[in-house]
Amino acid sequence: MYSLGRISSQTRSARFGSLISRNFSENAPAEVKTKERKMIARKTYDLIEKSGAAVEKWSLSRGLAMNKFEKDFIIYPEYSETDDVEMIKGYTDAFRKDLEKALEVCSQSENSLSDQIMACLLKHNVTSAFVSADYGGLGMTNKDLLQLYEVLGANWSVYATINATHVFSNILTIYGTDEQKSKYLPKIASGQCKPAICLSEDEMGSDLSAMKAEITGGNKSSQKLSGKKISVIDGDNADVYLVFAQRPNPGSKNRRLTCVLVDREELGDGAITVVQRKNTIGLKQCHVSSILFSNVPITAENVVGADNEVQEMALEVTSSNKMFFGSAVCAYMKGLLEHLSHHCNRTVQNGVTLSANAGVQKAITNLSMSVYVLETISYYLGGLLDEKLVVATDIENAIVHKFANRTLREALITLVEVMGSASADMQFSYNSLFGDVATLLSLGVAEMDLTDQIAMGTLSTWVKNNNTSRPRFSFSRIFASNDTSSTIKDPKLVHFIAEHAHPSLEIACRSLEHSISRLHAVIGKISMEQGKNTQTDFATLESLADVIGNNLGMLACIARASRSYSIGLRNADLELAWTTMYCSRTGVKSKTELECLSDHFGIVRYNPTLLNVGRAVLDMGGYCIESPIERNW
Repeated sequence: MYSLGRISSQTRSARFGSLISRNFSENAPAEVKTKERKMIARKTYDLIEKSGAAVEKWSLSRGLAMNKFEKDFIIYPEYSETDDVEMIKGYTDAFRKDLEKALEVCSQSENSLSDQIMACLLKHNVTSAFVSADYGGLGMTNKDLLQLYEVLGANWSVYATINATHVFSNILTIYGTDEQKSKYLPKIASGQCKPAICLSEDEMGSDLSAMKAEITGGNKSSQKLSGKKISVIDGDNADVYLVFAQRPNPGSKNRRLTCVLVDREELGDGAITVVQRKNTIGLKQCHVSSILFSNVPITAENVVGADNEVQEMALEVTSSNKMFFGSAVCAYMKGLLEHLSHHCNRTVQNGVTLSANAGVQKAITNLSMSVYVLETISYYLGGLLDEKLVVATDIENAIVHKFANRTLREALITLVEVMGSASADMQFSYNSLFGDVATLLSLGVAEMDLTDQIAMGTLSTWVKNNNTSRPRFSFSRIFASNDTSSTIKDPKLVHFIAEHAHPSLEIACRSLEHSISRLHAVIGKISMEQGKNTQTDFATLESLADVIGNNLGMLACIARASRSYSIGLRNADLELAWTTMYCSRTGVKSKTELECLSDHFGIVRYNPTLLNVGRAVLDMGGYCIESPIERNW
């Protein structure tokens, strides 16, 4: 699926914003324009065009890729009022204590959230956090919600359940009619209404046009919804469903995507049936099932959003809230690191504590740095959105999602390396992490789709805003190639980012500035020499996505460390050291990736795509190289 970014609009809630799709402009260059690719929604694009804002003003990562930098982004966003900080900390502290007590008395073998957990969620009005004050909710800011999700990260089944409600509330807030909002949002805020989202289907993948659920009927008063949806979270006891389906397009054989609300109390002669509950290896307390809709009556009042907004809504379902996912991952990992620290400090092997083992220290270092970067980016984006310093965060959402997935996978490796055989013990307090991570990743967006979102979203904007016509004469191409090589080898400082950060971060700032200069040069070369072939070259897209993500991580960490040291936070000296180490190492990795991209057009070994190893294995039905002991008689 493709991701979306946020948009501030007078006609929509500024607090929740709106996620925007990657919809290529009609004027997009041929090099990157393809069918079904989405970049920015029409309404958002019109808003940006009308404002006349430069790219770096409305999209942080796109601006960095074009070697544009806004000094406002080096200032790490924070609460402007101390009272606001104390209020949200007081709320989350009380919620955390009650949730921990509720989790202690529940069994992992339970197949649903316990009554104690549900009572805790209701007591603290958790679902009202996603609803604006106009409809009886708390109307929390993004920074508030990041704090809330840190508490929800204590249990992944709780997180998945509440996040589904959050996404539903966002959809209704942004795209719903006033009547729909007035009917459902107050009930969601009070906990009286449990929503569920029905999007995925068998064999659909990320192609929405392959959806089989359909609304049929001659007129709007007699239309019926029928179809099966899979991987529906908590659909067994939901009161209202947000269902995506196809409907006939009048006067045409084509169908169009539609989104409707289905209320259990308004089924008429229709039916909603739980066909099968998935026996997942994780998220055991979260009901993941297939739902069958049979002849459910649909009227105009059930329809959510305009026809040209439905695809955006579908994309928001899969791609929004990723900074909150990052916050939940960080909270869980902090608890895991605390547990591992206690274990290492108390376990003696070969006469010394396990914490003295250099290999263990390295494993803990890698996981700790991943958590630090993920937490930094998540709160950075939330703060920028609260201060309305960015408009589109589609790319950033995908980056956070990738970083969160990477951190979860790294946690599994760290557990095995540090705990050894104890990590496989069913009595181990974190044994459920293995199943939960596998289930979370399987229900989320595939890594290859995240890579496409980041790389193609950036490339399309870069090409649109730069002259990418190929040089007509061979010597012009040679000079352009030499210019790219010199930029990669010795990039010049243009923005002098170090002047806006703490002096101790000069090395980190240089690494960032060199990286964005190199990326800009390499994208220019790729767009000229590879053209539209880039969209099918996954190796190139993967390298670009990694560098784009690295640049965002470096910028966020520099801003955070500079703020922490300047205001005298505890352990701020560690933040400076961690940020310098991260930026230095990441800068080298990015340079290596970009050097390979710059030189891979004529050298096969630098471009795995040209070798087609995976295609060969797939075509031959498996691993195709002969055994080393085979002989050719």
